[in-house]
Amino acid sequence: ASVVVSLEELRKLGPKGYSVLNLIYFNGYSCRQVSNEMGIPRSTVNSQLYRAKSRFKKLFLKQNKNFFLND
Repeated sequence: ASVVVSLEELRKLGPKGYSVLNLIYFNGYSCRQVSNEMGIPRSTVNSQLYRAKSRFKKLFLKQNKNFFLND
């Protein structure tokens, strides 16, 4: 089974969370590179990444309730 997440859904993570996820996961940036690109401390990048991943997980599970049940 495959799951598709729309860009619209990713944008629900908020501008900061979306930007951090986009740069790291879709553009291959490191946390240091994101920090330099966005002009924020690396610890802030890590915090925003953690929050965005947590929000994404909740969003994903809400929209795909049966994903893990259908083997």
